Amino acid sequence: MTNRQAKFIHEYIIDLNATQAAIRAGFSVKAAGQVAARLLKNANIASEIAKMQDALAEKSSIDAQWVLEKLKENHARAMQAEPILDSKGKPTGEYRYDGAVANKALELIGKHIGMFVDRMDLRVNPGTGVLAVPVLDANAWASEAKAQQAALASLSPVINPSTAS
Repeated sequence: MTNRQAKFIHEYIIDLNATQAAIRAGFSVKAAGQVAARLLKNANIASEIAKMQDALAEKSSIDAQWVLEKLKENHARAMQAEPILDSKGKPTGEYRYDGAVANKALELIGKHIGMFVDRMDLRVNPGTGVLAVPVLDANAWASEAKAQQAALASLSPVINPSTAS
């Protein structure tokens, strides 16, 4: 590992801003974003970052359980209806709560326990000329490819693979 890579790791831990960490580590400002992305994909660097984050969490006594408890506290506080007071400090009969904070806490807790999974739509619109490639064994893949090519061929003679030269 180079000195600049090590410096990048230490700088990244400060604010988790990879581009700024690359700049502070001495990489070119112009290429910092690309360099940072490449460094974060490096297995050795990612491993070192994970080790440092674990050490930091251990040192500060913060773990997933602590975070979840704090999120639950935030949710409970946000859901409490607080009376709105007039200029003399007397309740007006109206109440307020912070639904955005409550929802964000629920979202983070849900993500932690795996309730929300980011999904990508990998469907291909007919006529685009793009062949969707399923994850199959070689024989099943060949069969699927032929079926998709036949489907595409029936849509337009322009994308008919049998007439392509």
